[in-house]
Amino acid sequence: MVTNADFQSEYTLGVLKKTIEYLLSASVVPILNTNDAVAYPPEKEVRQKDGSIIVNDNDSLGAKLATLISSDLLLLCSDVDGVYNLPPNVTGSRILHSFSPKHDRGLLTFGKKSSVGTGGMESKIDSAEYALDNNCSVIICNGKRNNVILDCVNGKKVGTFFTYNSSAVSVENLARNGKKRTKFLKKIF
Repeated sequence: MVTNADFQSEYTLGVLKKTIEYLLSASVVPILNTNDAVAYPPEKEVRQKDGSIIVNDNDSLGAKLATLISSDLLLLCSDVDGVYNLPPNVTGSRILHSFSPKHDRGLLTFGKKSSVGTGGMESKIDSAEYALDNNCSVIICNGKRNNVILDCVNGKKVGTFFTYNSSAVSVENLARNGKKRTKFLKKIF
């Protein structure tokens, strides 16, 4: 279990980073979760005064951890295929295959939060923006889709890819430059 407090202490942050790096070097995929039983109630603010994101849910935890270990890619899984311009169940909604938080955020209308999560799509987008601000590419995708992880790291058009400059970075280029990680993931899955 990891909480926002774990990111406040240099000591615990160092131990957390070393532990994750060790597990990855041993071909172990660590599964970390915010623990609502011991964490403070979610804060209304998304960012701290220093600009870092507050760990309120697993989306923000994923973004903090991905930037901590300098990850190339963060996958935020949902029960929908990605970011839609309108709630997915509304007539006229369409999936956005790429999304720039600085340019496209005003194009979105959010619906109700999922019955199985705590943060909803707004939390995923806030977390994705934080990771993107810290040089980590992000894809929001449907975690129930078969082979979604391998499809993402292999550069298939899956979910919504976050970018600030669509000509400089693409999910295909990210996959092409990450062949070592792809082999690692194929070994595990």
